[in-house]
Amino acid sequence: MSPRPATLAAEVPDHDALDYLAYGSNLDALQMASRCPGSELLGIERLDGWAPWFGGPSKLRGGGVLSLRERDGHVLVGRYRLTPEHLVTLDRYEGHPHFYERVELRGAWIYLLGSHVGELAPRPEYLALVRSAWVEIGADVTALEAAAQGS
Repeated sequence: MSPRPATLAAEVPDHDALDYLAYGSNLDALQMASRCPGSELLGIERLDGWAPWFGGPSKLRGGGVLSLRERDGHVLVGRYRLTPEHLVTLDRYEGHPHFYERVELRGAWIYLLGSHVGELAPRPEYLALVRSAWVEIGADVTALEAAAQGS
């Protein structure tokens, strides 16, 4: 199921509660609590037909950052319940619409790197943060580590 492009960041849906799929550093509970206080992790889901890759450079992280693309494989994601204000905050952190694009997938928002962003390896500290978050949710880190090596 291909994602549907989102509206611009200024056009946040007018709903009291919105779902968001996290797969990278926003799976880290402390980071998510800091960025979106009061957000609620609803559960962990499997996205079939998606694989991780790293692209950039990220101004915040100084190297490549994680994204997903349609490929053989699967990834685990965290489904969060957000407010519209949380979505505005994430738009800012994720650089939407110039770096990451916010799209709808499986009834939730998700941020994917734009097609104009090239592959770039992550910095070790960013990879360690994401790897730790993946381990915390029970995800197999093999595909993540292969993506970090450019495979």
